[in-house]
Amino acid sequence: MFNNGSSDGRGRILANNQETGAKKFQRVPAFGLVRVHSLEKVYLGNLVNISCGGLMLKARELPEPDEKITLSFNLLPGRREIFLKAVVVWVAGTSDPHMPRGMGVRFVNLDEGIQEQIGEYIEKLSVMKELRMEGGKA
Repeated sequence: MFNNGSSDGRGRILANNQETGAKKFQRVPAFGLVRVHSLEKVYLGNLVNISCGGLMLKARELPEPDEKITLSFNLLPGRREIFLKAVVVWVAGTSDPHMPRGMGVRFVNLDEGIQEQIGEYIEKLSVMKELRMEGGKA
């Protein structure tokens, strides 16, 4: 079912040569439908989080680690749909076919306009989080 990538001890199957080190980019929650286009089929999933370097999504079916894919999704209302290339970095499975599985992807050759749109989304969510935290302090 999975390629011969290694496991990270957290139930995730990693792509070959994938390190489990610290993340390089700020990651924020993301919401919405994402289409994952592989050479063989199209998968549908839900965004979990996003950074300028990649994203995580949940779905019942997922491609394999190391697979090159194209993603399409919307982040900001009123903006055009984002299409970008990525590679599957890890896949977390479950034995229950009715429960969603997860995967992490790394963006490849990200277009400057798309990178700006993702950065704007991250900035907006970060500001909203700071405002909520300040509002909670009395």
